[in-house]
Amino acid sequence: LATAVGKPESLAPETERKLNFEIAKIWVRVNLLAPLPKKIISGFSNGRECSRFVNGRQSSAKSTRSRSRESCGTRRSRPGRSAADRRNLKVPQEVDILQTTPPETLKGSVHPQEGEPRMLEVDRTPVSEPETVSERINGGVPASVASTIAATKAGPSTVIVLHKDLAPHATQAEKRSLLPGLQPEEWPQGHDRLENFIIFFAWNIRGLNSITRHTMVKEWISSHRPLFGAFLETHVQPSNSSRISRAIPSGWSFFANFDHHETARIVVVWDPSVTMTIYQVSAQAITCGIFILSQNITLTVTFVYGFNLANERRALWDELSVLNASTPVSRAPWAVLGDFNQILRANQHSNHLDLEVDSAGMEEFNLATQEAEVFEAQAKGLPFSWWNNQEGNPIAKKIDHALINQQWAMLFPDAYSEFMEPHQSDHAPCLFRMSGFHQRISKPFKFFHHIIDHPLYTKTVREAWRCDVIQGSAQFKLMRSLKLLKMDLRGLNKRYYSGISARVKDQAAKISGLEMNPAKSEIFFGGYNDSEARVLSGISGIKIGAFPTRYLGLPLNPAKISMATLQPFLERITSKLHSWTVKLLSFAGKIRLIASVIYEMVNFWSSVFVLPKSFYAKVDSLCAAFLWRNKTGSAAGARVAWRDVCKLTEEGGIGIRLLEDFQLVFRLNQVWNFFTNAGSLWVAWLRNHVFRRKSFWATEDSSRLSKAVRSMLQLKPHLLDFMRCDLNNGELASFWFDCWTDLGPLISVTGESGPRNLKVRRDARVIEATRHGDWIFPPARSTQMENLQIALSAIPPPQVALGQHIPRSSFVAWLALLRRLPTRDRLRRWGMSVPLDCVLCSSGVETHHHLFFECGFSTSIWCFFSSKIWVNPPLDLHSAAAWIMQARPQTRSNPQALAIIKLIFQSCIYLVWKERNARIFTSSSSTPESSRAVLDRMMRDRLLSLTPCSPSSPSLLEFYFACTRPP
Repeated sequence: LATAVGKPESLAPETERKLNFEIAKIWVRVNLLAPLPKKIISGFSNGRECSRFVNGRQSSAKSTRSRSRESCGTRRSRPGRSAADRRNLKVPQEVDILQTTPPETLKGSVHPQEGEPRMLEVDRTPVSEPETVSERINGGVPASVASTIAATKAGPSTVIVLHKDLAPHATQAEKRSLLPGLQPEEWPQGHDRLENFIIFFAWNIRGLNSITRHTMVKEWISSHRPLFGAFLETHVQPSNSSRISRAIPSGWSFFANFDHHETARIVVVWDPSVTMTIYQVSAQAITCGIFILSQNITLTVTFVYGFNLANERRALWDELSVLNASTPVSRAPWAVLGDFNQILRANQHSNHLDLEVDSAGMEEFNLATQEAEVFEAQAKGLPFSWWNNQEGNPIAKKIDHALINQQWAMLFPDAYSEFMEPHQSDHAPCLFRMSGFHQRISKPFKFFHHIIDHPLYTKTVREAWRCDVIQGSAQFKLMRSLKLLKMDLRGLNKRYYSGISARVKDQAAKISGLEMNPAKSEIFFGGYNDSEARVLSGISGIKIGAFPTRYLGLPLNPAKISMATLQPFLERITSKLHSWTVKLLSFAGKIRLIASVIYEMVNFWSSVFVLPKSFYAKVDSLCAAFLWRNKTGSAAGARVAWRDVCKLTEEGGIGIRLLEDFQLVFRLNQVWNFFTNAGSLWVAWLRNHVFRRKSFWATEDSSRLSKAVRSMLQLKPHLLDFMRCDLNNGELASFWFDCWTDLGPLISVTGESGPRNLKVRRDARVIEATRHGDWIFPPARSTQMENLQIALSAIPPPQVALGQHIPRSSFVAWLALLRRLPTRDRLRRWGMSVPLDCVLCSSGVETHHHLFFECGFSTSIWCFFSSKIWVNPPLDLHSAAAWIMQARPQTRSNPQALAIIKLIFQSCIYLVWKERNARIFTSSSSTPESSRAVLDRMMRDRLLSLTPCSPSSPSLLEFYFACTRPP
């Protein structure tokens, strides 16, 4: 039937998708100049004939096509015409226009109605030669294409719309109408290319007038095959706009911002297979919408060419911000790319360390990107996009950028920009690539028999089977019910059986806590016989391992590393030195090989293990023989001893170091980690198993210790020059061995008799040498001890670090601990005539020691609260402070009790001192019971604002209530 009318092209989309089996549609190419047949008679093999009537709107289509052909300037070349003449022949491009809006109807129409195109005054120049819009209007229009051109002036920018409406299910013939002037064999391969990537570009071409530039640009486009893009800084005058046509492939269109600048600063070009809509135009930017028919994708792209001066670029920043704030681009994929003439960060300047960069311009650019809600897309290729073409003083910058918004990044996560070689320009072209969309292929339904065994199968079928509500024949009811059942069965299978293998592995990983690879794993048994080990290995699927084994290239062996263990490693080093690639190396090349390859291999092992000295001597001998004799045998006859070679250049060497020096550094680093990395599992194990009874400094080297621990203990003499200790509260600093004074470790000053002369234990902490805020030393019996005590007296003793404090209470407590409160005994010593009696109890001299807490008033307050947490609390100020400072085991195991007792301690001191001042200066007094109530209120208010010590423990206020409630 189709061949009787014309040439069949393709099936209609609905027929190809098999949506209706009663009607079939085929797209057919017909000759509208010839009359269509009115009746078609078709015959079958059994002799039966069938007649079909043809109904088509021939007249309107014919007239439209006739007008199009009459206005078309394409003519056959005459014999004898040269190729150059044929190239220069004016072949106007067909632009389909269905309706035009007269300019007078748009006057004053700044905000058109919703759904109508905005902006006007369009100069859509064809590829060959420019022609007027009226000529193109008379050219006709295809039946499936509708175009609208309208325009108006809106502020400083002109908004232009070039819109083509084409149905998504357009035929191949309709798609070809988008490629005017080309024969079918000349169509660009853009449709096939779109199935993989969508490519567009922005390039500062620095002039587009010369023929060489035209040839270069055409070759570049045909090589990379973009769909659309923009040329910047073309230097093309409006009168020479035809030069742009010669620089782009045949069939392409372009738009330039001639109305906003005397030269075409920005020229947008596009392939005929895409529909271009110009939204907004200014001197520094052109914003356009792109519809890609084959992918059904709509994009918004702004091509930018910023001015050279920063104050002139501010209009560009404002334009981008307004676009994001007041137009729909913020809700759609939006890309901004081009030459901004401004770097975004300091490292985008090749010489930013020596030259001053435009920090103000960078700040304005960054603020503009934040207001426009765009950011840099993933980029590859050249790190800088522009250079100054000066061989003597080269400077490169990245002033070309590709920016995208969040919607673009979400819709095209694999999109990226590529900055390529600049060719004849000083700017690198920016080529933007992104994957296109592919139509989802609907898979046929497949029934899986395993879902029959699922407990919900019967219920699902019963609920989805609705034969009684379907009207029609029995066969139709059956087929319709089966079709409705497919969705429920597919959901049942997907819900309970999709990715079942991965889910089983995930559950196993959650149970074991680890995800292991049995092929790369080994299992080690201890206390099992061989048969049990083999059975367990077979069940787990993991092979049985044996020591020594390897992990990350290093041997794991509980035994001591010997030369026999290191023999394979030595063979690897020897093979590196015997390789044929090093035979012709110079002396400098050999030194580089030794320093960067051999030494790095050895240092990787040295950072983990303590290797024997014989191993380092062997490696040094191999390197010396390789350097001087190009062999790995003997280094006899070497010009310079290896120990002299391995010196600094200031010392007469060549800058490499001995391997033993590296080993010393790695060992010192282990000691440093032991003292500073408190959260490490290795450090916790050492402190609880090796140095539990004695500190690191008090532990002596012993053969019962491991090789790693012994190597740390053997470094004690070297630590004096490298380690310093912050005193803080003195609870962690060793009194004799840490360098917490300018004298260095005190054990080196006093000798081994120092602990006996000063009455301070050998492994004591600094806090243990203080009492009541003062140093406690016996009388000096030698000049050395006397000088030491004089030096220590200049160092303030460590004090209690009170946490969870109330500022006014902690300050008064601090003064009390330093004995700096103006008590009556101190006032009398200052010469003031005041009574010495305590105003709180009148039973003793008012001193710090009496007020806190020998006075009956203060004792009743202190013991009332502290006895509920501690048994037999101390009744002396500095004894209580020392008790808090040493953090007794019962409070250390319960940090809540320690936090509360600190707060009680300082609050009690504050209230006692406040009551003392009130009785002296205001003649008002309070009973101990009322003071306890005030302290209780202070505690509740403060503890209410504190968080628990740990997430699993109750709050401090709950703990306080539990301690202070009556039995």
